[in-house]
Amino acid sequence: VEEMFNIFPFNNTITKMQLSGTEVLEMFDFIAGRSQGRGCVSQAQIAGARVALNCGGCNRPGANGPCQYDDECIGGTPGSCVDKSGAACAQGTSCSCEVTACAEQIFIGHAANCPNGNAACACSKDSDCPDKLPGQCDTGGGNVAHGTCAAPLQLESVYDFATSNYLAGGGSGFRVLQRNTTQIDTQIEQRDAAIDLIRNAHACGYNKGYGTQEGLMACATDGDCQNGPAPGGAPIPGTNFVCACPTQVRSTGSDTAQTCVSTGTCDRGVGRCVRQDCRDGVATFHGSMCAGSPNLSACDKDLDACALGGEECKILSCVDEGVGAFTDNRIQMIGR
Repeated sequence: VEEMFNIFPFNNTITKMQLSGTEVLEMFDFIAGRSQGRGCVSQAQIAGARVALNCGGCNRPGANGPCQYDDECIGGTPGSCVDKSGAACAQGTSCSCEVTACAEQIFIGHAANCPNGNAACACSKDSDCPDKLPGQCDTGGGNVAHGTCAAPLQLESVYDFATSNYLAGGGSGFRVLQRNTTQIDTQIEQRDAAIDLIRNAHACGYNKGYGTQEGLMACATDGDCQNGPAPGGAPIPGTNFVCACPTQVRSTGSDTAQTCVSTGTCDRGVGRCVRQDCRDGVATFHGSMCAGSPNLSACDKDLDACALGGEECKILSCVDEGVGAFTDNRIQMIGR
């Protein structure tokens, strides 16, 4: 909980609203311009969309078209509508927009107009998708063998949107959100929502296809877990899974540095594949608490930290690469 207060130091709540496609485009154009002045480092963290932001110019069709006033140009930046010499546009002069940053591509959701009639299009490259647009094949940053075709932004569509009440009120310059009249403040703090999400998440290695109560792979020995089960059944690089059950385990470390070793064979009714670093870490936590006990021998005897660690790791929530907690290229910065 202390870590969550470090991440969310303010008591911001979640505000929901509906944005038109035009408002979404204006919002990402603003983010592109804001990022331009900060080393072309994205000034937003998002989910549910994939965007390409260009802070070295703007190649979007029609972006640098004719104009008479600055507010006719993307971002409405003073001096963005200029004549052929680059001077501010004077009335009656032939002028055009000179846009230096914008959102060049925005995808929200996944395409439904698949050639094969499926609800969502499978793809391995952009040319597999109906629109064949750059970045349309969403492969989660290249971490899955097959992706799904993303849906291009439609200006006439309406999109459900959630953000902090601070940004919804125009904080950090988000005037496009401040002007929106559909806002509903849920009064749910972002911090609390994140804590609830983590507390109720599945354990590492969860896959409903395993058919167990915990959703973890049943096992008898560590060898059954050798490939490292993960969501979708794919191993997560750098992780090691072991077969945990309360009776077939012992510790080879100290109370404050537990190393748990599986012994014998677990009954498949109770044996489950869990992450080894989880079992060792949880056992060390309990062992460290025991080390401070005034009756150390009794605490050690009753505790059996490694057995307890294995059982807790069957239900403790997991946040790792398997649940998308990694960089997946949802925001692509161009022109850095």
